[in-house]
Amino acid sequence: SLFARVQAQLLDRRRPLWELWFVDGLDRDRPPQDRRVALIQKTHHCLVDGISAVDIATVLYDLEPTPTRHDPPPWRPEPPPSGPELLIQSLVERAVEPAELARSARAAMRVPRQLASRARDVAQAVAASTTTAPKMPWNVPVSPHRRWLPVRVPLAEAKAIKDAASADRRLGGRVSLNDVVLASVTAGLRTFLQHRSTPVDDLELRAMVPVTMRSQDERDAAAAQGGAAVGNRVSMMNAPLPVSEADPVVRLRAIVDAMRELKESGAAVGADLLLEMTNHLAPTVLTMASRLVVRARPTNLTITNVPGPQFDLYCMGSRVTEAFPYVQILDGQALTVAVLSFAGQLGFGITGDAEVLPDLDVLGDGIAAGVAELRGELVPRAAKKGRKRA
Repeated sequence: SLFARVQAQLLDRRRPLWELWFVDGLDRDRPPQDRRVALIQKTHHCLVDGISAVDIATVLYDLEPTPTRHDPPPWRPEPPPSGPELLIQSLVERAVEPAELARSARAAMRVPRQLASRARDVAQAVAASTTTAPKMPWNVPVSPHRRWLPVRVPLAEAKAIKDAASADRRLGGRVSLNDVVLASVTAGLRTFLQHRSTPVDDLELRAMVPVTMRSQDERDAAAAQGGAAVGNRVSMMNAPLPVSEADPVVRLRAIVDAMRELKESGAAVGADLLLEMTNHLAPTVLTMASRLVVRARPTNLTITNVPGPQFDLYCMGSRVTEAFPYVQILDGQALTVAVLSFAGQLGFGITGDAEVLPDLDVLGDGIAAGVAELRGELVPRAAKKGRKRA
């Protein structure tokens, strides 16, 4: 698809690391008034995380069909600095701002103290990053070619599953929408592995689940200034995926218990402290550590779920009807699953290496079937209980 080809291309390092593609010509067989266009937003992860990307998209679009006209002042960009100029500027800043040096030293000393005070959290984060996940068909080097697959799930359906599961005694308490997403993806992975004739008995996969560390106050402050809170403020949790479990309710219960334990343990906070400490490592040491983590294979894939706006957005007078996310793959992890909720729909964006995973649609169908399976097991049971109370 065009989307996969665009995302597979490297961003031009000579320009700002973002692109916005306007795709015309969709639905040519429809009447002109019913034809659609698409926007492809492509931004390097060094600039934004998932939450920031959604905030930026919300700022770019309009809240009303009639857009507000702005007359921007003329702008002439300055030429980008050369490598030697950047080096000189950095040296000058360090020389004329001794306070910055002092702040850096204090920060470097403060992180170890934080690590000591949260030793248990950090130990769990280190243990999670050093465990080895079982090797799966997609845990291989990647090619330059990508395949991207969308899956649509009504948000009301997912919420009905969440509410029914939270009220079900078998689940042991509150169930989150993210738990439902993880359980559905686990069902899809089980279907995919069985399609590949990969044994699933006693098999537990591991997923890297990003967790935002950005407070709502930060997002509100940026919105009040007419912009978005950019940058990366995410930590990670290493979540187990019990693909060996055939029963959808038992599978969901295992995920709910595991995620509850991870949240209560402070593993995400410990991982955040470790990430902060990397700011004070020499680049060579940081590069070596990053390579070691990738080779250790602590996780099999990344699964990220980002909440989007649940109100209408408009672009040049037209309503935005759907939105889907994209998360890049990397060597050793030729599969990612991203989820974005927008305007009453959960949009799954599944990205895989086109050569490694030509049968990616099996996973997509398996995820949709996993949602239907949970709905069939939980929602009628909850409705039956409700009728008995009445």
